[in-house]
Amino acid sequence: MNQRNLFWISIFSITLSCGGENDVAQNKVHLKQDIKEVTSLDSEEQSISDHLITEIKNSSQVFKGSLNIIDTLFLPIHGSVQDGFALMSKFETEINTELKTHVFDRNSKGELIQKNSFSGVLLGKDTLVIDYPRIMLRFVERDDKDDLYSYNCWFGFDRNNDKYVFDHCVSITKTYRGRKKSIDAYVSEVESSEYQIIVNNEVLEVLEENNYLN
Repeated sequence: MNQRNLFWISIFSITLSCGGENDVAQNKVHLKQDIKEVTSLDSEEQSISDHLITEIKNSSQVFKGSLNIIDTLFLPIHGSVQDGFALMSKFETEINTELKTHVFDRNSKGELIQKNSFSGVLLGKDTLVIDYPRIMLRFVERDDKDDLYSYNCWFGFDRNNDKYVFDHCVSITKTYRGRKKSIDAYVSEVESSEYQIIVNNEVLEVLEENNYLN
């Protein structure tokens, strides 16, 4: 898998050099400017996020019954996030804490419409495509031995069905009970085309049987 094809979430840090007093003073000025710019950008993004969350609550049943939205992550599926996006949200309900990923798009009237609902983690998207890029999701299954299987899968937009559909499984990781050890159970790049087809069919069956794709 070529990582430059993915949009990864990065944490940026601002560091000061270890030069003389003038350098330190100059860096402090730059630091204040950088913090101001980052804060301004974060405030703008937060405002957009709040607006979209409010619009979702008014137009769909996504957060029905939720008591508190703990965290959200938006990835645009067009040039602007306001035109359509994949949303990963972590929220509390009366029963437990849930994490889901939804895809929303706008219709010809500009209304926000839900296209997909996944019980999975949003990992990233194909940055080489602006309009309806592929998105990568991770789904976790627990077997009867209490081991965990993580399926990392690409989904592409199907214009005929007007929603994202399963493309293929990139990799499968097995984490043993107690999370003491993890291994790569499957990596598509090193497998034959025939075996990839078999695994893709089996993974899709697992996702459908567990209602991870809604």
